[in-house]
Amino acid sequence: MPDHLHFFCAPRDLHFGIDQWIQFWKSQFSRRHVDQPWAFQRRAFHHRIRNGQEYSDKWTYVRENPIRRGLVNDGEAWQFQGVIHAEVRW
Repeated sequence: MPDHLHFFCAPRDLHFGIDQWIQFWKSQFSRRHVDQPWAFQRRAFHHRIRNGQEYSDKWTYVRENPIRRGLVNDGEAWQFQGVIHAEVRW
C-alpha cells in the first residue's frame, strides 16, 4: 500500500515484545529512506493471530488491500507484495 505496511511476524525471542519489534523495523526502514517526505504514525495497531483461520482471514485481507484501493485489478499484480517465510504451522 502506498500509505501503510502490513507485517506478519512471529516471536523468536519472547523477551522482545511487539512494540520493540515495530520500533526496530521503523528505525531500519527510516535509515534506508532518509530523504522521504513522510513520517510514521506514533502508535501501531497489531493483532495477535491465534489460529489458522485467523491467519488465513488476515492474509486474504492484506492481499486484497490494493484491489480495494483500486491500485490493481488482481492482487498478484501488486508489485510490493512479498513473502519471507511461506510455511505456517499451527
